[in-house]
Amino acid sequence: MLFDQEEDRDYKPFAKVPPDEIISIANRMYRAYVSQGLTPNQAAVRLQKTAPFNEYPDLLQALHLTRKNPDA
Repeated sequence: MLFDQEEDRDYKPFAKVPPDEIISIANRMYRAYVSQGLTPNQAAVRLQKTAPFNEYPDLLQALHLTRKNPDA
């Protein structure tokens, strides 16, 4: 099978990257979304749904962002 020889099925992006660097990259992504015309809330929602940042549930809190409506 294709995955039988795969060593790390539970690979987590940025696993070996320092947390401050992840936050910095996510912050740049957030600002890019806002500069493209998204509202801050829409940008936060999109960032939270964007891989690999969706693997970090506390990311918005680390960026001091909140989602006002999860369906936005």
